[in-house]
Amino acid sequence: SSVQSGSQPRRTTTEDRNFGTRCFHFGLLLLACVCGWAAGFSAGVDAATPTVECQTLSPNSTFFAPSAVRACFTAIAFDKTKAQSTIDTLKSLMEFYSFLEANKASGAPYNVQHDTIAELDALMSNDYQSDYQFHRDLYQTFSQLGHGHTGYSL
Repeated sequence: SSVQSGSQPRRTTTEDRNFGTRCFHFGLLLLACVCGWAAGFSAGVDAATPTVECQTLSPNSTFFAPSAVRACFTAIAFDKTKAQSTIDTLKSLMEFYSFLEANKASGAPYNVQHDTIAELDALMSNDYQSDYQFHRDLYQTFSQLGHGHTGYSL
């Protein structure tokens, strides 16, 4: 239970605990999705023959020029099949997000007008030149929610 200043102790309700559990589970599921996708991605890359852009990044270095890192990231080709799998997984995880409908038109004071599912679907119509561009758009899609439990990291 928690105490509000100048009042009786407030008891944590079952609804409070259930909401917290849903948020925690959504965060774990999103993390599992990204980690699973990354594991599948790295298994499909031939580490013995890095792209020309990535060869300049020595594993013995402690500093890399941002332009060299970006060149390496953008050299990774976009794979539409893996991207669709990522979108499908994220959409299935969003079913657990309690504010999915509210975010379509939240009103004051938050003023969020964001249809996450529609935006995820729309990403597949983009002509991405690199995997980095796709994941940058995923990051921006989830950042627009402004909610700590819906982050997407590059």
